[in-house]
Amino acid sequence: MKTQSLIIPALVLALGSSHCLAEQPNMQNALDYLKQAKDSLQRASQDKGGHRGNAIQAINQAIQEVKAGMEYDREHQSKEEKNKK
Repeated sequence: MKTQSLIIPALVLALGSSHCLAEQPNMQNALDYLKQAKDSLQRASQDKGGHRGNAIQAINQAIQEVKAGMEYDREHQSKEEKNKK
């Protein structure tokens, strides 16, 4: 039963992500690359004079901006764009 309670939210997230990918593939690709870059930076050694931490903060800000742009686009699409989907 516990496994089911974990699987259902994972499926919902996966389905939502694939819808996003089809909806805005370039923005989704950018988001994926930013997450990969952040992961690489987090695995790097910490002795970078503060630049590694600054880069991670910049990526976090970029991730938020990409997500905000995707949401803005969803909310402000013309009726024609919505009907194409």
